Amino acid sequence: MFGKLLRDIRLSSLKTQKEFSAEIGVGESTLNRWENGKKLPKISMLRRLTAYLEALGYTTDVDILRKTWREERRAAA
Repeated sequence: MFGKLLRDIRLSSLKTQKEFSAEIGVGESTLNRWENGKKLPKISMLRRLTAYLEALGYTTDVDILRKTWREERRAAA
């Protein structure tokens, strides 16, 4: 769910994985793993990611993204 939501946000911003990952400061392969549900970002990276998205105006999506991240983190523990 986190990955799908992140991918949907990225696509709505009309950015490629390469562009988006460069703008948030991660490798393209890292973003790919997040979007495909293979990994979740660490809390420090989630903060950077959500700050970036808020600056782009994705406030509501950021709230949902944070909630989904917390739920998936708990489920994995």
